[in-house]
Amino acid sequence: MQRLFLLIAVVAAAAGALWYFDIVRVEGLENLAINPGANGTKADVADSSGAATSRRGSGTIRVATYDVEIMGDEKIDQPGLRDNLAKIIRQFDVVALQEIASRNPNVLPRLVDAVNSAGGRYDFVIGPRLGRTEHTEQYAVVYNTATVEVDLESVYTVSDPDDLIHRAPLVVAFRTRGAEAKKAFTFTLVNVRVDQYDVDGELPVLEEIVTAVRQDGRGEDDVILLGDMQADVDHLCRWWDDTDKVFCLAEPTDAYGRRTIHDNIVLRRQATSEFTGRSGAYDPVQELGIPFESAAQLSSHVPVWAEFDITEGGRPHRVASSAEGETPAR
Repeated sequence: MQRLFLLIAVVAAAAGALWYFDIVRVEGLENLAINPGANGTKADVADSSGAATSRRGSGTIRVATYDVEIMGDEKIDQPGLRDNLAKIIRQFDVVALQEIASRNPNVLPRLVDAVNSAGGRYDFVIGPRLGRTEHTEQYAVVYNTATVEVDLESVYTVSDPDDLIHRAPLVVAFRTRGAEAKKAFTFTLVNVRVDQYDVDGELPVLEEIVTAVRQDGRGEDDVILLGDMQADVDHLCRWWDDTDKVFCLAEPTDAYGRRTIHDNIVLRRQATSEFTGRSGAYDPVQELGIPFESAAQLSSHVPVWAEFDITEGGRPHRVASSAEGETPAR
C-alpha cells in the first residue's frame, strides 16, 4: 500500500495554477528557487585540466551526483576550492548536488558563476531547506543549458506527511538538446540524501518515492534515482529487488583511501535504454592533478556519473565496454 502522498510545488507557465491528480496535489512557488537567464546559446568550454579520463561517446550526455559535504560560505570563499569544484562540475551536463548547508542564498550562485567563468552557460535549480533539526540542507541540480533543458513544470519537492524520510527528495525533469525535439531523450531525476542514522528505515522508502514520481501524471518512464544512498550496492540489494535495476556504480571504489562509496545512480533496466553502459567515479586527485589533501577538502565523497544517449530509445545493438577508470554497471 502506498504510504507517500506527493505534495508538489511546480514552476508553472501560468503562475498560481492548481492541478490535481489522483495522488498529487500541486501548489505554488514558495519552496522553490530557479536561477533565471540561461538560454543555452553559448556552448560550454571544458577546462583541459579537468578532462575526464574516459572519452565521452558522441551524441551523449553525462549525468552525475555529488555530495559536496556541508557546502557553505567557508568552502566557497576559498578560491582554490571553489575553482576545483567548478572544474569538476564542468565535466558533466547535469550534476545533482547534496548537502548545501549554508543559509546564505548566494553560495550556489557563486559556485555556478565560477563554473561559467570558463565560458559556459550552466544554470541551476535549488530546493527548500530541509531537516528535522536546526541543521538544514538543500538539494540542487546544476546543468549545462547548451546540452539539456529543464521542464519547469516538473520541478517539485516530494512531501512526506508521515515523516518517513529525513530530507524529502527534489524532483527535476530534463530534455536533451541536439536531437530532433520529438526524439530527444527526456528523463526525471530524483535527488536524495539518505540519513546516515536511519539507513535501513529510509532505503525502502526510496522505492516508493520513485514509483510515486513515475505516477505523478506526466507519463515519464525514465525516472533516475541518484544521490548519497549511505550504502553500497550489496546493502541496497538487501532492500531493493535488483532484477529490473541498474546500479551505475556496482563495485566499491577507492575514495581517499576508503574502499567504499555510498553515492550511486539507480535506473530501471527496461525503461532507460538510453544508458550507454558507461559510468564511473570521478577522482579529483587523478583528474585535476591536485594533492590528496586538497581533494579531501572538497568533500569526502567523489562524483559518480553515468552516460546517456541524447536520443530517446538509445542506439540499437549498442554494446558498451568498460574503459580505464570506469566501473561496470550492475
